[in-house]
Amino acid sequence: MKVTELDAANFDYFSSPERTGVTENVIVIMKDVLTCFKGAIVTEHETAETYPLLKLIEKPEEREAKNCDMIFCEYLMQVSKLTNPEYFATIVKFIILYRECVNKYGWLKFENRITTDIEQLKTNEYTLTSYMEFIPDLANELVLSYLPEHKYPISINDCTNLAINFCTWLLNNGYTCLKITSVKK
Repeated sequence: MKVTELDAANFDYFSSPERTGVTENVIVIMKDVLTCFKGAIVTEHETAETYPLLKLIEKPEEREAKNCDMIFCEYLMQVSKLTNPEYFATIVKFIILYRECVNKYGWLKFENRITTDIEQLKTNEYTLTSYMEFIPDLANELVLSYLPEHKYPISINDCTNLAINFCTWLLNNGYTCLKITSVKK
């Protein structure tokens, strides 16, 4: 099937025939993707069921103030209404990889920008904080370093387009003032 090229900077990106649809079984797809990541990403969290994003989607009533993980979940729930289950699984892979990349590089990259008690915050994963503002700054690390280093089952093209889409969504929803763009060759 030929992939339709659409501007990744908005949700029209999901309207191509190979992406469009509705995903009703969000939790099942997330568990399947997390099971595929067993031994890599899921090792730290022991099982797919204990992975933070899955727990937030399963029990939204347990959310307190919005942190990065909750915003990742909000995005997933919105795009699940626009995409078919197969492409939604690709988006789940992307969000999980982006989350793990943020947790790997976030404190190192942003500690000089955060004005509160950074040492207390650093005891948690970066995505458990409310500092989503800086996340677009890690899009290059995700695409150019983290993804190739770990050889995960998502293409560089999908990862790049989804990074543009997600970061534009963050901007449009007031979670960041940072805008990323893709340089076409």
